Amino acid sequence: MKRRKKIASLVISAGMIIGFFSTQLVYSQIATINVGLRVGINALAINHDKVYLEDLLLSGSSYQNKVGYHLCGFLRFNLDNVFIQPELSGDIYRKTFSFAIPGTDETVSLPFSLSDKSYVASISSLIGYTIQKDGPFLINVYLGPSMKYLYRSEYDLNSNASFTDKEPYYRYTGIVGFSFNVSKVHFDLRYEINLTDSNIHFDDQIDLPDALKQISLKKSENVLSFSIGVMF
Repeated sequence: MKRRKKIASLVISAGMIIGFFSTQLVYSQIATINVGLRVGINALAINHDKVYLEDLLLSGSSYQNKVGYHLCGFLRFNLDNVFIQPELSGDIYRKTFSFAIPGTDETVSLPFSLSDKSYVASISSLIGYTIQKDGPFLINVYLGPSMKYLYRSEYDLNSNASFTDKEPYYRYTGIVGFSFNVSKVHFDLRYEINLTDSNIHFDDQIDLPDALKQISLKKSENVLSFSIGVMF
């Protein structure tokens, strides 16, 4: 598993490097350059998140997704119907974990609810194709890699104890999407497929009870997002 994650990370990194240098190489052949800004919402479409107590997987754990927020700025380098689109974006992801920890009496379990609000910055390198160009209307499809930097997570335990994890995590995703333009108004719908997991540990949170310091989360999240903005 670790070997597969390492290979995925190397492939995505290589794809982003190739995308960057491809942008430089074709710069002289570019017909037009567009600049855009979008805002929107996101949701964790498919989660494979797991909650562990030390090395024990808590089988009764579950999660509830909540609507998050998306902000993105991008450039589009057009070569006829093909375009290259580097992006810089920020997201807030929100969800709630529910799980139970075995008590001292094996027949009793202690229920917990953990809200998670994560802040993520991303760099993406996309290649796309314009399938419809008719007056003010543009219809495009695209795909490409993205590198995500999770720099802050805010947790709320049972709605009465809060703590923050500022340890950074990196992960990689693959993006496939569809965009539609009406003149300068830009609509975007995309799906991000997670390629690497994030392992979150709470053993350094001094305000948590000892039992909860043994809890860890394994995050593996696919994200669906919709945004609207302008493209000049």
